[in-house]
Amino acid sequence: MRLSISENRKERTSTSVHLFFRSKHLPFGTGKMPFVLFILMGLFLHVPVFAQVKQTNPNIQNKAKVKPPTNVNLDKIGKVRPKSASYGINLTSPKNLERDLPVNLTLHWQKYNGLQGSPVKYDVYLGTNPGQLPKASTGQTGTSYNATGLLSNANYYWRVVAVTSEGKNASSQTWNFHVHNNSPNTVNLIGPANMETNVPLNCTLSWGEVTDPDGNQIFYSVYLNTEWVWVNDKNTNARIANLQSATSTQHNLTAGEKYYWRVLAFDNRGGVSESEVRSFIADPVGWGTPVTTGSFTDSRDNKTYQTVTIGNQMWMSENLAYLPEVNRFHQGFTQTDLPDYFVYGYSGDNVQEAKATENFQTYGALYNIAAAAHACPSGWHLPTDGEWKQLELYLGMPQQDIDKEQGNRGVIVAGTLREPGTAHWIGSNPQVNNASGFNALPSGFTHQGSSYQMGVTANWWTYSRVSPTQVYNRALYYNANFDIMSISRYKADENKGLSVRCVKD
Repeated sequence: MRLSISENRKERTSTSVHLFFRSKHLPFGTGKMPFVLFILMGLFLHVPVFAQVKQTNPNIQNKAKVKPPTNVNLDKIGKVRPKSASYGINLTSPKNLERDLPVNLTLHWQKYNGLQGSPVKYDVYLGTNPGQLPKASTGQTGTSYNATGLLSNANYYWRVVAVTSEGKNASSQTWNFHVHNNSPNTVNLIGPANMETNVPLNCTLSWGEVTDPDGNQIFYSVYLNTEWVWVNDKNTNARIANLQSATSTQHNLTAGEKYYWRVLAFDNRGGVSESEVRSFIADPVGWGTPVTTGSFTDSRDNKTYQTVTIGNQMWMSENLAYLPEVNRFHQGFTQTDLPDYFVYGYSGDNVQEAKATENFQTYGALYNIAAAAHACPSGWHLPTDGEWKQLELYLGMPQQDIDKEQGNRGVIVAGTLREPGTAHWIGSNPQVNNASGFNALPSGFTHQGSSYQMGVTANWWTYSRVSPTQVYNRALYYNANFDIMSISRYKADENKGLSVRCVKD
């Protein structure tokens, strides 16, 4: 093979050299074969190959002699690892790709002995961007580094470089680990209390401050709605506030509604904790005077009654249970001008037996109007129709409903008077909340020796007659067909057996 090369610009075409290739291990003569083929043959057979350079221009007389041929051993061509791929330092922990590590941890690597010269010092590179790792530590002699205050829920990359004072260095590989994020601590709701009633319509929801185990910043989302499922499932339609740091928020409520609420705490690294779901009942009409409770003991039989003050009226919050006698007229047809006392479902005339029944202990006694008019203890009396109206107006019954008779009257107000749930009533609905504390139970009534509608209606006498044989009463009624409560004002025959609620003089 002949290759021409220039010696200088003035003699560009006057000088050339021949490259000759030979090997005592190859069965070929001196080299007429192509350069690349000759080299590849030598590599394939693992034998030395030599190149010889000779000047062939005879016109050059005074130039220095070409140095003796340079023997280049090409045996190891392609077998030397590039310097950039040489990793002299072995990282030990955290392991590469290890996950769920704390925000404070220690990096470890093995001591490096591969550099000659002065003692080795180490530079540590640590960060979340593998392309631009900042130097976290420089010139340290130990083989560990304490990394503190790392971001939670983040991927970190790190490597170590060993350096001597002469400038020699060696590097480790770059490893990766993931830092775990701990969720914020539990959210504790403060107010309103669970199942609280008469909550002001301008309501303040409050909860305790939440801390984060990783020291991350905390944010809050507040959910409030009349639909439990929306709050429980964290529906965005129920979210009323997104807050930073604040631990309370205000919201205007609808009178008489039952609400559900909860708070979620988030950190800025994706962690979340949730409070329980609580419920409360909004003030039915924005009552100016809070409902208060108390008790009273009847000196006639030493029975103690629970009481409730609603507006400026104090009512018994349970049915009267004064029973001096029972079923005076055994045929079941009471004399309207004489008092008669009954117990639902009891047909005997033994007072102690009647008092021992579950119906008496739960619902109290039933009275005809002659008995009811004088059954309340001293200092208390049977309320008039007007006093019932006063209670209903205070609880929010519209004025146009006050004088109605029969029909679905006072649907919202009825719910504020009634015991919630179905422990005694056959059904319930979201409007039932007993916000007034009146605690009405479905005691039913008796008529002509038979008992009716326990679990469905609560019936109370008033002191207001409509005619010689009829008296206004109040009937709290649950209509299962339409799933509504109402409080009816109707005229009852005076010989029926109804319950009594006394009001304070």
